[in-house]
Amino acid sequence: MTLCSIGVIAKRYGVSPSTVRRCADKGLLGVVKRTLGGHRRFIKSAS
Repeated sequence: MTLCSIGVIAKRYGVSPSTVRRCADKGLLGVVKRTLGGHRRFIKSAS
C-alpha cells in the first residue's frame, strides 16, 4: 500500500489540490491517514 499526498493525487487526476481536499471533506474520497502535522494521505490506486 502506497500512501500519497494530496498534490500527487491531484496531479494524477488532473484537478487542483483544493478539489481533492473538498471531495475528501465531503466524504467522496477516503482519507486513509493523517500525518502528525495533519496532512492527508491517500492510497495510490494501481490503475
